[in-house]
Amino acid sequence: MAGAGIEVFVRRGQLMLRILTPVPMMYRGFLLHPDDDQDPYVFRLDLSAFGIGTMRLIFGRSRATARMAVHLDVMPLSAERRS
Repeated sequence: MAGAGIEVFVRRGQLMLRILTPVPMMYRGFLLHPDDDQDPYVFRLDLSAFGIGTMRLIFGRSRATARMAVHLDVMPLSAERRS
């Protein structure tokens, strides 16, 4: 599902997430919506156009490597930042 990974980037001043895959719809990117007024590292991804609903993403540091990572709430999937 995650292809070669994910990428977080800014487009027109908005935070976006894309899946690194040759599927154009997934590569274009999805808008990240802030999900918690008290925590700037929690976002929601709207996938309702695909019949999936929404997915919560939480950014934080990996305990094992101290690298920045993103964690998805719908499945046990995390992605660590690589250079």
